[in-house]
Amino acid sequence: MAGSVARYRLGKSNSHERPVVVEIHETGSVASEEESLEKPLQPRNFNRRRASRCPKATAWAKTQEAATLAYSRAKVLIKESETNFQPLSKAEVFNRYYIEPHLGREGKNQSTMLGRCRSKVEVKDGRGKTQNVIHAASHNYAGLYEQDSTSEELQRLCLDSFPLADSTAASRLNEAFCRRISSLLETDFCCTTGTGYGSNLLAFPAVLGKEWLVVFDEKCHNSMYVGAYQSDVGLILKFKHNNMEQLEAILQEYNDKYNVLVAVEGAYSMDGTVPQLDRLAQLKQRYDCTILADEAHSLLTLGTTGKGCVEMWNESHPNSHIPLGLFDIRTATMSKAFGAIGGIVCGNSKFEKAILNRQGMLLANASEPLTPPAIVQSLHVLGQPSRLQRNLSRLRATVKFVRGELERAGIYVYGNAVTPVLPIHTGRPSLACALSYVLRQHDILALPIATPAVPMWEARVRVCLSAGLDDDTVNRLVDGLIRCCQIVGIIGKTQSKLRIFAYQDNAFAAEEIEALDSQRYIENLITQDKATSPGAAKTATLLLQAGHAARRRYGIASGAPRWTAGTYGVHLEVEKSVAKLAGVEDTMTFGDSYIALMSTIAALYRPLLAFKKHYFFIPRKAPAAVMDGLKVAPKNGAPTTKYYDSAEALLYDLKVALDKKIYVTLYLDSGFESTTTQLHKGLRKLCHSKKFSGMTILLDCHERPEHVPQMDIVKTAECCGAQLAVYGSFSRTYALSGAYVAGRKQLISELRYTSRGYMFTTSQLPFVMGMVAEALKGGKELA
Repeated sequence: MAGSVARYRLGKSNSHERPVVVEIHETGSVASEEESLEKPLQPRNFNRRRASRCPKATAWAKTQEAATLAYSRAKVLIKESETNFQPLSKAEVFNRYYIEPHLGREGKNQSTMLGRCRSKVEVKDGRGKTQNVIHAASHNYAGLYEQDSTSEELQRLCLDSFPLADSTAASRLNEAFCRRISSLLETDFCCTTGTGYGSNLLAFPAVLGKEWLVVFDEKCHNSMYVGAYQSDVGLILKFKHNNMEQLEAILQEYNDKYNVLVAVEGAYSMDGTVPQLDRLAQLKQRYDCTILADEAHSLLTLGTTGKGCVEMWNESHPNSHIPLGLFDIRTATMSKAFGAIGGIVCGNSKFEKAILNRQGMLLANASEPLTPPAIVQSLHVLGQPSRLQRNLSRLRATVKFVRGELERAGIYVYGNAVTPVLPIHTGRPSLACALSYVLRQHDILALPIATPAVPMWEARVRVCLSAGLDDDTVNRLVDGLIRCCQIVGIIGKTQSKLRIFAYQDNAFAAEEIEALDSQRYIENLITQDKATSPGAAKTATLLLQAGHAARRRYGIASGAPRWTAGTYGVHLEVEKSVAKLAGVEDTMTFGDSYIALMSTIAALYRPLLAFKKHYFFIPRKAPAAVMDGLKVAPKNGAPTTKYYDSAEALLYDLKVALDKKIYVTLYLDSGFESTTTQLHKGLRKLCHSKKFSGMTILLDCHERPEHVPQMDIVKTAECCGAQLAVYGSFSRTYALSGAYVAGRKQLISELRYTSRGYMFTTSQLPFVMGMVAEALKGGKELA
């Protein structure tokens, strides 16, 4: 082929293999060095200029957005004029009038996965229409969600061997996984959590105390802030994203007053950026601070062998080497490249005891442990380094090509050139939703990101790339992205040519051997655990069959949070069943019982419209998740917390609230004194002649959902004119991981938007939900 060639060395496959080299030809194709595929050039209309600066929102754009939002609210108000709907909070207003209409498009932009989370997946919208889409909203960066025959056999054996909520039954598996992670990252210890979100809820409170200052990069994940707020930290500060000068100014001022923890991410999921590791290393040496890095989007994603952002940095800066031990503590999630659900905390030995103590406390307070199937999936991935290295090499080539083509088209893409997260700038939030919808019509699933996740006028559509995208899919993705950006007016139309991506992807000879060796190793661990663990048990036949059926259809991983692109039909089945059994309108499910209760309490602890005062009643001996929920709830406009020790004390304070027309939120635990007959009689007597101005009752239910309609609390709520929300744990009732919150449709809709433990966490394991669905049908549980 004629024309000049630019070569990009992507790294070596192993010490005995040739380096993989990608060529970019000016004539319009991308191919491997060994095989250049001659494909016809496709004429396309897009700007040739490189988008170098983030466009600023103009006054006209802001006027357009205000008009769009006003029209959206008026449309919803007219539609619901006969329902007499009165929103309780600003969050409910924002969600109902702006988020749902633009994001969901009356159901047309909703997505329920009908199969496994692959690069191309069949989805169904809210109106029942199905289509096959390119999955550009998945976190399957390394392309390892696709399970081979050895993975399938291991998962079948694992599910047959262990109850899902029993961590003691898989001690050898868990220990082996922790050793592998510690070896990979060169840390002194590693421990696990049931969810990636939970890893930061474990790490921060374990380390921080009143003598500590924690300094966050402002772009850090919500779970990191929640973990810090749960602790008794002395001071919390933020510095502007990657602004090392501002960070140093903070360190200079406070280094002599506090022990300092600097919190960063290995790759920032909303911006596609990485931290300035050379400057971080200098600051650590100068000020002797502790650094915690959340590597959720960088572990097994960045670097030739997947060790994360430090490995990637050293490969890109051979003359500025950063030690892998730069980070004293690392947290990560297994729901990205591993293709499982769970979390990791590892680091220096001086933090080990505190973190293990905190882990024990969380497990004792309803937090679910890491499930054996997740351990098996992750161990199998770690046992195949050649496959991982090959996939990461392909991922780097894909990222370089797609980002280059989008920027060549004049599309502004946030982030660093090496990360597989490509946020496309739209500016206006409604325009981000419009681009997402137009992409959906062109068979591409990508999600809009707007305030509060990003600044108001920096809304974007986030495209996540995967090593699982084949050449044809990469080319269709680039073509579709450019076309759709033209349709919504993000870029103009000028004549140019579209380059073609072609990548030579040859499997290593060692891959098959590694897969078989890994299979034998894990099978041996499962056999030993099953034979020696007192916690091992058999699963009821129907539950086991349901688990296998869901696993075969959906696989292990969800790939995204529930509120975005992580909903499966089995999730909806469980939620409908719970709502029907409990006699309420709607349900939302969580992967972890502790996080579910904590984040629900925090979401209900909010200022209300039309009420000057709001009392939140909590028993003085409430579960740890409740007290932690109060700690992390926003304090601006927060209600007044009222603690009670007995039914008599609670009734007295409720009478005061009733007389003063104060809104009441009441947490009741069905397993404690607060739900005695005395309380129910007293509440009904109070409301005999006068109703509360407004009241929400959150019931922490220890019974199965089908028992809720017969409980005294239902009659009490009706008598008080209160809306009833029910929290329940599948672990408590069926020995299966996860939890639910059920209640009025409007309340659940608001909680889906405001409950951080729902919005920012990967959805529950699909095959676990299959077992829950079966348990709900017949009340069967683990034997």
